Amino acid sequence: MTKIFLKTRDGADATGEYASGKVTIKKGSILTIDPCGRAPSPNIKPNYATACEHFEAGYIIRRPDGRHEVVNDIAGLSPSAASVIVTGHAGSGWKKWKLKDGKLLDTLRQSSSSPSSSQVGPPGLAKTPNTTVSLEKSPGKWDSGGSCAKSACEFINYLRDRTSFRVDLEEMSQWMSGAFNAAGGPGNPKGSKIEIEDLAKREIEAVVENFLSTLCRDQFIGYARFEWLFSDAAHSIENIVNVSSPATWFTFGRAQKILNIITKYCYAWRLCKKQRSPRFGDVSWVDKWKKVLHVPVDRFTMKHLADLGQYDSLVYDTRPNLVSWKRRMDEYRYLGIQDAIRKLAADRGLDPLCYEMKYIWTRQSDGADDE
Repeated sequence: MTKIFLKTRDGADATGEYASGKVTIKKGSILTIDPCGRAPSPNIKPNYATACEHFEAGYIIRRPDGRHEVVNDIAGLSPSAASVIVTGHAGSGWKKWKLKDGKLLDTLRQSSSSPSSSQVGPPGLAKTPNTTVSLEKSPGKWDSGGSCAKSACEFINYLRDRTSFRVDLEEMSQWMSGAFNAAGGPGNPKGSKIEIEDLAKREIEAVVENFLSTLCRDQFIGYARFEWLFSDAAHSIENIVNVSSPATWFTFGRAQKILNIITKYCYAWRLCKKQRSPRFGDVSWVDKWKKVLHVPVDRFTMKHLADLGQYDSLVYDTRPNLVSWKRRMDEYRYLGIQDAIRKLAADRGLDPLCYEMKYIWTRQSDGADDE
């Protein structure tokens, strides 16, 4: 746990603890937010709702001077969400929370992201040459799908060859780049590309790492458990971008793409007989979660379901237009799509990501525009 604090000129005076990408606002913190008031920006409405819930539950009380005080610790918040609950205003929590020595919390994140401190694996681990992944180098079958391992190898090699992604799965620094590129393409109300700020990227990386580490240590492997973990992480990512960049229209649809691309990388890496990834360490958690992992939802995924003629209500808004996964995809529709794909995969004796790589993703490698 790292001790942090946040003070503002208008009277906010909060202390907290930071660990694994999450902030706990400590008892005794003074807040200037009106917990059940109206959010000044739509992007921070979820944070105001969280503050109101804690106020009604007795975690926050009103003081005679009009400010509010935390009387029970509030845990599990992203740095930006925690800063909104303290101040009532949007902004990057990495720039607002400070360490005991007065440095920004972001300096801690930057130091933990440096090559010397973020290397995964034993000291002196040599970088693997950028060679083509093949079954000859990864002998044997990992699951009953048989050709699933071949699909995973093709997927990895496809990513290396696709210049728009520029992803090398053996380069530690690039595991997140493909996910950000996939989620940040054109699709906001004005049609321009969404740029995710560097500070927000680091905060998102912390959410992703916490999500993966939870999968690694969690013993609950049911679909409902995974669905809860995934939705919580996706909403955190959605909120991080919208709070740090209020002009950005970042949806649940974009957030799910970041999480799903990363889990798909880990899945493919494990399927090719790899025990550890250069970026996220142990990937053996895939073994116990593979039956419930989600697939990335995009235009191709939805068109695949629509072509089967059974899931029109999920993938169409107004015929004949597919729902835009970037602009209009909400959690309800997203989970419905995952349920449909899981049933299709089960009918073929496959797990969802294996089904996706064998029957859906190959269409994307033809160079079609994914909008």
